[in-house]
Amino acid sequence: MRTQLSVERSNCTFCIQNVVEALMERPRVERVQTSAVPACIVIDHNCDEVAALQGVIDRLLHGFEAASNGEIVMITTSAEVRSTCPHHA
Repeated sequence: MRTQLSVERSNCTFCIQNVVEALMERPRVERVQTSAVPACIVIDHNCDEVAALQGVIDRLLHGFEAASNGEIVMITTSAEVRSTCPHHA
């Protein structure tokens, strides 16, 4: 089974590596691909719960943006299931 998740606000390269490692530790996950930003994550898995996969991503993946005072702050992201991924089509 292939699940494609959009993670548009993520831009933390350290976090994405942690997400890939955590997903690959799951017994039913076979492969994880990300785009360079990453704007999406594609997971090949053997019937793992999609909500559980989203939970791993939402717990570990963050982004950064400039606050109104110019300070760089961490922001949360939310993984959303997509029917297609333009980066992995």
